[in-house]
Amino acid sequence: METIAIGARPNCISATIPLERGRISSNILTGIRREVSLLDHEIPIVSSTENNFTVKQSGLGVTVIGIVNRAAMRLGKSRRDDLVLSIGYPCVGREVVSAEKEGLIADLGDVIRLARLPFVHEIIPVGSRGISHETTTLAKDSHLRFIGETLSKIDPRQSAGPGTVILCSTPAERFQDVAKLIQKPLNVVGVLY
Repeated sequence: METIAIGARPNCISATIPLERGRISSNILTGIRREVSLLDHEIPIVSSTENNFTVKQSGLGVTVIGIVNRAAMRLGKSRRDDLVLSIGYPCVGREVVSAEKEGLIADLGDVIRLARLPFVHEIIPVGSRGISHETTTLAKDSHLRFIGETLSKIDPRQSAGPGTVILCSTPAERFQDVAKLIQKPLNVVGVLY
């Protein structure tokens, strides 16, 4: 999500799975391949498992390598008077599984759809530090200030865990265009000035 959000084209994925080769590690690779299938191009996935000793705990390391032309990079591109929209609902832990089934969290498909829109100036997946942290970063990178929407239905300090929310900046007159494209909870969290 982060690679595409900044405007880069993913070229390779490395998946380090500290589990024995078997059903669980195979299921993890299947999930990675399913996400990669959403892209408009094929990319190699390099993976490794742990076969030298029995592991007692699971884990996963994923590295995505992408290429972006500096001029096309979506960092610091937000503009004065842009709305900052949140897509998805902040979830952590077990909440993520049920929220995903209900269509309440942002995903890679949402990032891909937003990245295709020339009027979406920036996209930021929100993680454990919450919306408030990312809106501050968004404004700072564009040399702007952020005013939060007091009527927003989402707590801006709540953790969005593994990227369950996406922020995007766009002109106010384009709000309905984004709303038609995204079938997830969509909120105005503030404006940049």
